[in-house]
Amino acid sequence: MEATALEPSRHQVTILLLLTVGATKSNGSTSPSAETKASYSSKGPTTYDHVVKPDIMAPGNDIVSLAAPGATLEASYPNELVTGTDGKNDYFTLSGTSMATPAVVGAVALLLQEQSTLTPDQVKARLMKTAYKMNGFGLVSTSAYVPHLVQTFVDFYDLFSVGSGLLNVQAATTNSDLAPANVGAALSRRQSLTRKHIQCRWRMGTRASPALQSFGALRWSGVPQLSGELRP
Repeated sequence: MEATALEPSRHQVTILLLLTVGATKSNGSTSPSAETKASYSSKGPTTYDHVVKPDIMAPGNDIVSLAAPGATLEASYPNELVTGTDGKNDYFTLSGTSMATPAVVGAVALLLQEQSTLTPDQVKARLMKTAYKMNGFGLVSTSAYVPHLVQTFVDFYDLFSVGSGLLNVQAATTNSDLAPANVGAALSRRQSLTRKHIQCRWRMGTRASPALQSFGALRWSGVPQLSGELRP
């Protein structure tokens, strides 16, 4: 699972304003409804501080990007090279959350190009609000066989697996809603685990900000409100 910093010029704030990205695969379709979670994309919560991750998903499987001539990967997997219009192997196909993250970075750049006054919190909130809700496509779970582990894994489409959903660049760039501009308004939620329930809360307090609650559609995989309980 990769993370992209929304404010690289302020290191201390950046640590808290990361946007974590999971990867999906297209399954040979161009429709967002065909996208499913890639088996290698990590789930939340984070190990030590119990923060809900990922924040958002983006296509990361079989992504064609620029090649790096002489790289070890290219030498090891020559079949993944892709010929450019000049007849040379200009491109290379890779899969991973590292391939999904640049798509989200590009969306961030477009948002800031369109509205340069957006704060990191507002960018993160808008991307998450406008994401396709993957369980809204009727997905409950998918399974994938991992050959090197000789095991099949089942992914349930909840906030720990797909976060706020699949990146929707068009919706994000046409949306005009604003989350609070103050630092900390869109921090990833932290959870407290007990035997009876999972209580989701924000890093800066045990309750969600009323202003952020009014922002509305920040619903992670169908969770109806920002503060509340997810009972197993």
